[in-house]
Amino acid sequence: HAKGLDNKDGFLGKSDPYIVVKNGAKIIAKSNTVMNNLNPKWQPFDIDIAAAGGMNQQLTFSIIDYDEDGAHDLIGNFSATLNEITSSLNTERLVINPHKKGMLYKNSGKFIVTEATRGTKPLYAAQKIVFAAKKLAKKDGPFGKSDPYVVIYASIEGQEHDRFVAKTEHIMNDLNPTWDPLLVETAACGGIDNRLVIRVFDWDADGTHDLIGVTTTTLRELISGSNIKFPLIEKAKVGMGGYVNSGLLTVVRTEPAHPEVFPAAYHIHAHGKKLKNLDFMGKSDPYFTIKTHSGQQLYKSEVIDNNLNPAWKSFKITVESAGGLDGRLTIDVHDKDDSTADDMIGTMSTTLRHLNTFKVNPFFPLRNPKNHALVTGFFFIEKMEHEGAAAPGGHPGPHGSSAPPPGYGAPPGYGAPPPGYGAPPAGYGQPPAGYGGYSDPRLAGGGGGGNKRALVIGINYIGHSKGRLNGCINDANMVRKLLTDRFGFPAANIRMLTDDQEGPGKPTKANILEACRWLTAGVRPGDTLFFHYSGHGSQVQDLNGDEEDGMDETILPCDYNSAGQIIDDVLHDILVKPLPPGSKMLSLMDCCHSGTGLDLPYEVTLSNKVPHAATPGKKKKSKKSKYLGMAAKKLMALGMEVALGPQAGAPGSVAPGTTAEVYLYSGCRDDQTSADTNAFGASGGAMTNAFYQTITKGQGLTWYSVLLGMRDILHNGPHKFTQVPQLSSNIPIDPDRPFSL
Repeated sequence: HAKGLDNKDGFLGKSDPYIVVKNGAKIIAKSNTVMNNLNPKWQPFDIDIAAAGGMNQQLTFSIIDYDEDGAHDLIGNFSATLNEITSSLNTERLVINPHKKGMLYKNSGKFIVTEATRGTKPLYAAQKIVFAAKKLAKKDGPFGKSDPYVVIYASIEGQEHDRFVAKTEHIMNDLNPTWDPLLVETAACGGIDNRLVIRVFDWDADGTHDLIGVTTTTLRELISGSNIKFPLIEKAKVGMGGYVNSGLLTVVRTEPAHPEVFPAAYHIHAHGKKLKNLDFMGKSDPYFTIKTHSGQQLYKSEVIDNNLNPAWKSFKITVESAGGLDGRLTIDVHDKDDSTADDMIGTMSTTLRHLNTFKVNPFFPLRNPKNHALVTGFFFIEKMEHEGAAAPGGHPGPHGSSAPPPGYGAPPGYGAPPPGYGAPPAGYGQPPAGYGGYSDPRLAGGGGGGNKRALVIGINYIGHSKGRLNGCINDANMVRKLLTDRFGFPAANIRMLTDDQEGPGKPTKANILEACRWLTAGVRPGDTLFFHYSGHGSQVQDLNGDEEDGMDETILPCDYNSAGQIIDDVLHDILVKPLPPGSKMLSLMDCCHSGTGLDLPYEVTLSNKVPHAATPGKKKKSKKSKYLGMAAKKLMALGMEVALGPQAGAPGSVAPGTTAEVYLYSGCRDDQTSADTNAFGASGGAMTNAFYQTITKGQGLTWYSVLLGMRDILHNGPHKFTQVPQLSSNIPIDPDRPFSL
């Protein structure tokens, strides 16, 4: 709560304060707004520790006065870390307005945290959001109202145009509408913290839909449960006398949901409707082409003679050829002429995700190529049939989407302060009943009937003056090929982050963290995940006392100079902890100091000496056990050391099937470096190349023989690398167990 805040609303009112929390320039949390109150007590709200950059990252807490014209006024702010906020409850922190100066100015109020609880809350792959609006502007003349609908776009770094995310139905003749739940996918938004642009339009039958107003936000803000009111602003009216806004948009409720079912390809049935006639003596003879953003032609239809409402033959577009669901496509409709050059009737820019909203509105306006304000007809989608329908275990629903699982809905307190806030409520942090059983063909092809997906990261540090690497992007491409060719991972299920890309594919800290959450979102028993990182690794001081040598291991995003490094504690929290029993993840970390890069409790270290020989390198703090399971005994008999974690058979040890299987092959010990080399013919990481050769040349491999094979290639090859690959896991490993992925 706060007390004694400055009044920003003149003599006849008081401030309407809310809190914004920022990590650098990025908003990571918002509170609700308390109206007309200089001593507000806000509802509890969540701050994501990973989004905050950890417990010791300096954050800015701003208190802002809400205004319906969107020109919210800063009351004041202060800086603190989450550790400081949570360890010194009831401390009064001065709220300072940097624009106020002078000897008489003291502060703009005081901020107090009375309670803080650390817990777990799931991040879902999709949300259903119910929007409502109040007092929308009239766009249909003096005798009508508006027929409003909502469109969400994502602003993607490095892309010229905003990317389409989702669209509601239009509601006829209503200035205070509440729309049906809208499915919004985290990945389509470019991440939970990526900037979203929400536009509200007035639908018109002629396709010239009028803009009512615009607001900006993030997915995190939309699902925060803070009851935020978003002023809709029509830029053309700003500055006009008396103009405040064109209405207020609110979020009524949110629910975790299944991602939409998207296949590998679509069979599309399309018509032309009300096309402009370009033939003086007859009617147009229309055909259409579909091209990618790079200009590659994906399809050309047949010509329909003398027809302004043609029904073309159905055609097939694969998701991969379209550049993914969000790859920008251009559809041009032409009039065929035998004696002169073909005339363009109209054009439209779209994506497969956008076309897939045809159930909401099948009419997609075609625009005059020289004057986009003019509508020259419609591209009409009759239906889009999936090729390769739902993944095993799906619940097909209308329009090919997955039906809600049993118990569909929000977990207790989701989107609002949980009951008895101060301790997580029962089941808090767990998915709702049945969640995880959703069907998504993009994840199809998993072993044993499960799904497979992978995150592959390669960073050469392009543009850095120091620390450039040469082979990490090559490593990423090599691993991608191995996953598709050897292990049957669908190409559409592999997310690549390399620093020769821009936008969401660039391995910034924010994009890496978001991609890690994508990797583990909605995973269910039987699913197989793969995580690969090739780039710089380092160490920083351990701040929570779980490292015996006092150092946390880190990976370095391409923007580590400004955004910071990612520590192993954070990777463990977002890659390992969310996995359900019966799922599996294999990780490769080809970087320096990577031995315990995921903080897994069991370490297996190869030794050239006698069994039980200690291998240098630090270990995590753990309680020693007098119990030694059979898996550990086999490893020791093979000349390997088993380190850390409760041994199999010990009190509290992990029973088979009660946890996920997580394995990490790392490039070296924590006290070593990993080589970037051209020893294998092209630039690349020594460990990644050794793993690739071991897998592609080996037969009947076991978890042990893969580790042994990598070390043999590195140590006994012509270049005699000194780095020692490591294997760690969250369960005891039987060395005779076949390697599988």
